[in-house]
Amino acid sequence: MRLVLGFLVVLCAVVVAPRAMASAEFNRLYVFGDSYSDMGAGYLAGNGPTSVAYMAQRMNLPFTHSKDKNANSESIDFAVAGADTGLNPGVKTNGLMLEVGMINQVQDFAARVRDKSITFDPDKTLFFIAGGLNDDKTPLDVSVAHITRQIEILKSVGARHIVLARLPTQMSDFSDAAKRLNPAYEKLVPALRQKLGIDLRFSQWGSYFDEIVSHPEAYGIVNAKDPCAFSEPLGEKKAPPCSDPRKYFYYYSSHPSSWVNKLVGDKLYEELAVQR
Repeated sequence: MRLVLGFLVVLCAVVVAPRAMASAEFNRLYVFGDSYSDMGAGYLAGNGPTSVAYMAQRMNLPFTHSKDKNANSESIDFAVAGADTGLNPGVKTNGLMLEVGMINQVQDFAARVRDKSITFDPDKTLFFIAGGLNDDKTPLDVSVAHITRQIEILKSVGARHIVLARLPTQMSDFSDAAKRLNPAYEKLVPALRQKLGIDLRFSQWGSYFDEIVSHPEAYGIVNAKDPCAFSEPLGEKKAPPCSDPRKYFYYYSSHPSSWVNKLVGDKLYEELAVQR
């Protein structure tokens, strides 16, 4: 099974968007996406934290997945491996609940806000959307409508600071979807920023993965092609992992190692730090 697995101020006559904020000013983070972000709500497809978890660490934010019974008081990762951008209640695979759609993830968050299980300060909360690599069979306009719907739902429950992530284009299994969606995402951000009057940003998240896999030697990586290990829960063949995962770009097939995710997480933090 293939898994993957995400400011300007606008002044209008009646709406003034919130100002963009530096990373140090956020005290809560919520993430929606697929296996490139999943930290356990579905399946951690790697040997350690994903990039958003490393970003949260740099922000000094306690961070857990949405299935953690104590999650509501912390920053939460709602991302689920195998998710596409749309609606899907999930599919049970080898005992794991995978493919929960990103709209479902956002609806889960919104329901917790509405029943007051989650409370947050809109001025100090960041929402990060990174998905679409599983939309290879979804029409472009449908994917864009799904992302738009997610952002609209978040705004409806108080979100003011939202990031939509550029997708990595150099991951061979997901390249076509990323190349098709990125231009549409880049156009969507300023359009929705103006329409909704929110602090909506376009992150270079995917470009950071692309930079590392294109220049692996600069990051101490010697193998940017083969996986270090294989995932038995996902039906991959059983084999011992490589001796040094930090020298491999991929840990499982098509899924970057935790070392790569740390590099990307650091870059995300630096990106937030300069977007004031």
